[in-house]
Amino acid sequence: MTTITSEQDVKLAKNDVTTLWSRNWQPPTPKPVSQAYERGDAERGWRRWTEYLAQRSKRKLTKLTSGKKSAVLWAVPADLPGGDSDQLIQALHKAVRGKRAASEIDEQIAPWLTESAERYLDAAYGLECLAWSYALVPLAQYAPASLWWELLSHLLATAKDAAALDVEERPFEHCLFACELPLVLAHQLPELKDCAALARPARRSLNLALDQLLDGEGCPHARWTPLLPALMAGWTRCRVIGEAMPKGCWNKHSERHYQCVVTQYLRLARGEELPSFGKALVTATWPPMLEIALAMGGDEADLEIADHVLPGRSASPRPRYAWSDVSYSSEWGELAILQSHWSPKNKKLIVAYDQQQTRIELSTAGEQLFSGTWTYDVDVDGQQLTPAADAEWEQIAWESDKDVDFMELEIDLARGLRLQRSFLLSRDDEFLLVADALLGDHPAKLSLTTRLPLTANVDAVVDDEHSEVMLGLPRSTARVLPLALSEWTIDRRKGELRIDDGALELRQTGNRSLFAPLFIDLSRGRRKQQLTWRQLSVGNMRKIEPPEAAVSYRVQIGNEQWLIYRSLTPRENRTVLGQNLMCEMHVSRFLENGDVEELLELE
Repeated sequence: MTTITSEQDVKLAKNDVTTLWSRNWQPPTPKPVSQAYERGDAERGWRRWTEYLAQRSKRKLTKLTSGKKSAVLWAVPADLPGGDSDQLIQALHKAVRGKRAASEIDEQIAPWLTESAERYLDAAYGLECLAWSYALVPLAQYAPASLWWELLSHLLATAKDAAALDVEERPFEHCLFACELPLVLAHQLPELKDCAALARPARRSLNLALDQLLDGEGCPHARWTPLLPALMAGWTRCRVIGEAMPKGCWNKHSERHYQCVVTQYLRLARGEELPSFGKALVTATWPPMLEIALAMGGDEADLEIADHVLPGRSASPRPRYAWSDVSYSSEWGELAILQSHWSPKNKKLIVAYDQQQTRIELSTAGEQLFSGTWTYDVDVDGQQLTPAADAEWEQIAWESDKDVDFMELEIDLARGLRLQRSFLLSRDDEFLLVADALLGDHPAKLSLTTRLPLTANVDAVVDDEHSEVMLGLPRSTARVLPLALSEWTIDRRKGELRIDDGALELRQTGNRSLFAPLFIDLSRGRRKQQLTWRQLSVGNMRKIEPPEAAVSYRVQIGNEQWLIYRSLTPRENRTVLGQNLMCEMHVSRFLENGDVEELLELE
């Protein structure tokens, strides 16, 4: 039972609480509580209120409070763990669980309120506000009445002020302050009209967030993908709270969005991690959150997929339900996920093209090969070209079938040039083809330099005699072949492939148009097999096409061979190795009997 620590506390409680809260009560408040405050007897009202809170059990959120680590810390800014905010949140969580007396931290209320008076609405402050709001009920048994009411008033004012936060500019802070904080207060203290009134704006903010930040299939926009762990953690906590509230936490449309984002997480995940494109913004503790998210938002197929792709789970040998497609492209989200299979050992490429320099993340067997910004520099007749300030990447092709995932992007440059960037992941053949096509209409001396960012732990080896580069990781390897360059390093007339400052750099030259492909062999089983590649002649009306019109290559690794063709001008009927091709791009494999099996033909 609470004891008023001084006459000053009693006076403060009478002056402030009687004025602010005397008519704030509503059912299910016990009459002895509301009547005492209405009569101006704040001391008696506080005693009755804390007795009532001590006996009340319906507000418990077991899914969020049973773990050793606070659910508020499921996903936090990368610089938060170990700091003052982290320690405060953990201390409050112990009080909620009853593992630490709330009396041990009630003395922190006044200093925190003083410090928070002028604080900026950032993520650390938002997480602290959440931790205090979850701990309000146990703290009432020990904190002085005046401080408890002041803490509640501060949290209420913060939640109301945060309604103006822009969901698209500051999505994480919007989730903390405008969605979760008011929802927690509405759930924790429905006896108070000011708290209960926060439920509606909280639901409105949640509906807005899921509608604005996700496409129709629950995929986040590329700009927010690195924040998805934090956003999904907040949405999952809200979903748990919504189960205990009569009207839930959002509408049916948002519920479908939440169910879809669970599936998208499984697509994006590399183990328990999500793509950060070389810049980790969030530190996440996934297992407890994901178990809850799958139970509430996942269907039977999602649970089977999770068993296959997430560590520490047991997978059934055969699926019983229809699984979602393993790959996905969101033109709205300017994000694409290309991957071979639902498996922790799969080949996965994630591409974000919301900026003028695309960002990529390539992993195999759960290990990252590339992560970060794939840059390009274009020189025309010795002058560097850049896109116009308002130029954007546009997706001009997407194909996904049993053999390959393929995407092509395009951006306009100055002087009438276009840069097309293509990605082809072959599922069973275990290779990735990435290429830049620089397309122009007038003769010019072109130079293209692209840099793919290697992850820090990749061991990159440049062969002394051959142009390929070997990339090594503990469980996986990759060999990168610059198909447009000579197989021998002694011949650098067309360009060079090298490692420079943590990036794989390809420099290539051409006239009017050029095609700069990199064939990345991701098969660990082929890592020791002999390889070779050759540029092939492309025929047109019994004449050999120049390389600025069309190019073709043959790649051989061991006994496996592939054919790659690319037109750099409007399509014409051309021949390569006796095949008639009238398409923009063609990729096929040679079979043992000499036949060719088509993997892609882009018209």
